[in-house]
Amino acid sequence: MVLPKEQRSFLIRDFVIEHKDTRRFNWMNGEVKQYKGQYIGAKGISMLSKMLSDKMIARGFVTSQIIVPKQNLKDGVLKFKVVSGYIEDIRFEPQSTFGNWRSAFPDSPGDILNIRDLEQGLEQLRQLPNQQADIKLKPGSKPSQSIVIVTISRSKPWTVGFTLNDAGMENTGRLQASTNLAIYNPTGQNDILSYNYTRDVEHQDENAGTRDSAFTYTIPYGYYTFHIYRYYDEFHRQIPALVPFELSGKTTTWDIGVQKVIDRDQTRKTQLSFKIIRRKKKSYVDGENTLSAENGCIIKNELSIPLGKSHQECYIGIDYGHVWGPSDQYLLGRNLAGAVIGMRGTLMHNMKYDTFIGAPLYKPAGLKTGKITLGFNLYWQL
Repeated sequence: MVLPKEQRSFLIRDFVIEHKDTRRFNWMNGEVKQYKGQYIGAKGISMLSKMLSDKMIARGFVTSQIIVPKQNLKDGVLKFKVVSGYIEDIRFEPQSTFGNWRSAFPDSPGDILNIRDLEQGLEQLRQLPNQQADIKLKPGSKPSQSIVIVTISRSKPWTVGFTLNDAGMENTGRLQASTNLAIYNPTGQNDILSYNYTRDVEHQDENAGTRDSAFTYTIPYGYYTFHIYRYYDEFHRQIPALVPFELSGKTTTWDIGVQKVIDRDQTRKTQLSFKIIRRKKKSYVDGENTLSAENGCIIKNELSIPLGKSHQECYIGIDYGHVWGPSDQYLLGRNLAGAVIGMRGTLMHNMKYDTFIGAPLYKPAGLKTGKITLGFNLYWQL
């Protein structure tokens, strides 16, 4: 921004941003630094004030404002004062709503109001599938204060879902059926408790096929989301021979982690995740090739195209995986990449589907895979 040349102006050698909380508004010094040493008049001061105000709103301080206090510019110092808007209170509406907003919002009454903090709290509330939340600001008891009204609407606090897909392995049962139970907000802290049980459809004998169960608990705390996950998998496979024998195995996995949003603005957010995983594995099945090791990472890229208002969408995706660890020396390779194209959506009010075609883009030499893979997933919810 170029300031106009004005007949009545003053040489400004320095700027001062007056505010009680310099930490939150220290960035303003960088915005006006380039104008040091310039002659600035009334129009220029007005332009700088508006520029700082716009920048402040873009950073989420929508109820704060910039003013130019009375001052003598002959000393070459131009002062701006930040008049902050504060949160007087945060309330659920209706007020009889069960639960606690404090676990979702990073702010509390008395803090400077920032719309990004409120958006974070709103996002945490909306993580519960049965809960819709919106916010509106009302004037507080003082001109600089606002009351945050959180409107909550909920459906039943639980869901039971059933899934059918062909994601299993040939030797333990390709067709898989799952039952899922989820309880929303059981402690009033906007948390989710869920349990999932899966088994193959093809084997009814307990000593054949595969079964697994998963327990998950998540709870938010402002910009943090904590989770604990426990997964148990068991498989059995009968091996025909002169003397038939069985291969079986059990895997128990514990996953404890935290995710934090470290930055967000109007269009994007950046988050970091940290987790500790403990896996106990007693055996494994041979016959289908996979890449697995002590460590691994997956990069997923997906583009989806909604089909009008039909609640259906087409999608394409490319995935890349890399594994490493002490045991990777025994693997055929460490990298794997694939592509997928599919379609998913809602068949009825409570039934969703996903059908796709996948193909490998890169695989280690010797790793046996099909040229294409067909798959589907059906989910029905009570």
